[in-house]
Amino acid sequence: MGLHHWLTERVLLTAFDTLQRRGIRAAHGEACAWQWLPADELRKRQWERLAGLLREAYEDVPFYRRRWDEAGVHPGRIEIEDDLLRIPVLTKSDLVSHCRETISRRYDERELQRWTSGGSTGQTVVFYVDRRTAGSRKAREMRFHEWMGVRPGDRVARLWGSPIEIAQHRRWWRRATERLKNRLLLPAQVLTDDTMAAYAELLTRFRPALIIGFTPALFLFSRFLDRNRITTIRPKAVLTTSATLYPAHRRLHEKVFACRVFDEYGSREGGGIAHECDHHPGALHVAAESVFLEVVKDGRHAAPGEVGEILLTDLTNHAAPMIRYRIMDTASWWPEPCPCGRGLPLLCVASGRVSDLLVTPSGGLVLGEFFVELFDDVGEDVLQFQVVQREVGSLLVKIVPAPSFGEAAEAFLRRGIAAKFGDGTTVVFERCATIPPAPSGKYIVTRCEVPLDFENASGLLDPAQPG
Repeated sequence: MGLHHWLTERVLLTAFDTLQRRGIRAAHGEACAWQWLPADELRKRQWERLAGLLREAYEDVPFYRRRWDEAGVHPGRIEIEDDLLRIPVLTKSDLVSHCRETISRRYDERELQRWTSGGSTGQTVVFYVDRRTAGSRKAREMRFHEWMGVRPGDRVARLWGSPIEIAQHRRWWRRATERLKNRLLLPAQVLTDDTMAAYAELLTRFRPALIIGFTPALFLFSRFLDRNRITTIRPKAVLTTSATLYPAHRRLHEKVFACRVFDEYGSREGGGIAHECDHHPGALHVAAESVFLEVVKDGRHAAPGEVGEILLTDLTNHAAPMIRYRIMDTASWWPEPCPCGRGLPLLCVASGRVSDLLVTPSGGLVLGEFFVELFDDVGEDVLQFQVVQREVGSLLVKIVPAPSFGEAAEAFLRRGIAAKFGDGTTVVFERCATIPPAPSGKYIVTRCEVPLDFENASGLLDPAQPG
């Protein structure tokens, strides 16, 4: 163990943990132990934690007691997983309207941390966590980083788009803390060639062991490095988060950085929820000691391999519980165990957020991945794109064109869209100088302003299938 690693792990981390009373070291030890439990034993322990959380929420949280009484639900009668379906879903609108009512009577609001989430919709959600919940999230991050060969004290660079973290980083004490932790933050809300050239120089000097990036922003940066043949940035690993990592983008990162690429699924509300291990099975391990996930379709729990809505329950937050929270993402359960031997369940996060699914005139739902693959086929002719649907039967396709973009590329895109949506769909192309990110800092490739009827929709259309 090098001196800096020793100081970070044994001195700085212990000091911060003691002062902030977050229980990081204990939570990290538990997370590392739980990951090797057999799946059945892990599920048993997870259910025990969930049952305890449900009892406390009913007894001490006014919002849940009122809502569950109205629905005729009592936690004492929740005995099997399908019983959870009777518990009303928690929505973003619920948190916007009743955020303080979700605080347990056992806690003083002044002792809690107030967090916010903008999300890809731009709707600001306020929620509360206690110190132990924050510590659990840090412990999960440490365990996930260890899977990539990264330890506390290693240099970590973040190509980040969230305005929340960027605003916090403007405070001098936050920058000083980040420097002590060997971390570098690079804002990614606007990525011009000049900005990316400057970032390339910074990273070359910083020599990070790990680069974490918002997936679309990291793709733009990797493409810039590839075009300019910059090969001076050599981390141990690259971690993508916030959006779908497509196979072509993974290959580009591996080429540019000459290292393994890992994917993560998380959110402000849930922290790091699932992470890819070094066996890369095609799915992500869920942090089952800290979160309980359901995948629901048509009012039932989805079968393995079946895509449905994710509902999140944070098992660590007893101060302001988040139970069966509709996180607005879709996923499916991976049916096979991972070769790594971990008992943690495996999740395949679907390519688009629920709000980014588009609807065909026949009622089918189209994933954003369809457009990613379609635009990949026109190569360098399009630098950036976004598809906006304001009404059924009509699509606005915004593009930042390269000089090579012409009638042939546009005709190819029109044919591809017509094959998926039908000849009756109107497609309007709008050329832009740039396409800004959403208020959350994420680049959304598809944006749907049409209310989606999940109950009557004909289903998700596989990107490989014809319309």
